[in-house]
Amino acid sequence: MRREAWDWLEQARADLRAATVSLEQGVFFAASFWCHQVAEKALKALHVHLARSLPPRTHSLIELMTLIREVEGEVESLRDYLAELELQYLPTRYVNAAGTIPQRAYSESMSRRHVNQATAVLRWVEERMGRAG
Repeated sequence: MRREAWDWLEQARADLRAATVSLEQGVFFAASFWCHQVAEKALKALHVHLARSLPPRTHSLIELMTLIREVEGEVESLRDYLAELELQYLPTRYVNAAGTIPQRAYSESMSRRHVNQATAVLRWVEERMGRAG
């Protein structure tokens, strides 16, 4: 197993903790931002694990999913989660990307859903990395 794969996975887990703390503290846009990061880093961990090469320089969860599908096969169960988390990259970071500032654009229920989705993506990746050893 490449060390880089475990490094990406470890950081994805840390990002999930950051998302959870942000949610608990009521900083909903930050929670949703971290959820995108969880999914991105988890997918990059799996890419490194499966392809035995560095991940592509992209923030696109859909692009990462496509690359993993070529090697792993089944990723369709995550499609909806990744599609929604993909949309969080810009509006959580930039003023007016969502027509308002990020702080006003996110609610607790939205961010809680994102945390649940990111958790599911991370668990899915962990299962595949554990299965392959």
